[in-house]
Amino acid sequence: RWNIPLAPGAESNNQLVIRLKKELLEIAQAHANQTILVFTHGRAMRTFLFDILNSEEPFFIGNCEMAHVLIHLENKAHPFSFLKLENFLKKED
Repeated sequence: RWNIPLAPGAESNNQLVIRLKKELLEIAQAHANQTILVFTHGRAMRTFLFDILNSEEPFFIGNCEMAHVLIHLENKAHPFSFLKLENFLKKED
């Protein structure tokens, strides 16, 4: 879906999402039945969320935004479920 690298020698968004999914599944398998926290940059998070939500609409992810995602190791075809975004810079009223 996104096979064009953003810069010469850079990975494409397809390559990025394949790498992210592989790494997230490995982390989840190593920490089964635990809550884990993974940090990444905005492009990686946006690309991953676009893919798991099968979205064609762009959306903004701000600084200090956290995506809550469940990983279902038993579901090989669709192991990722998006729950919500949460921004830690926003002040509660």
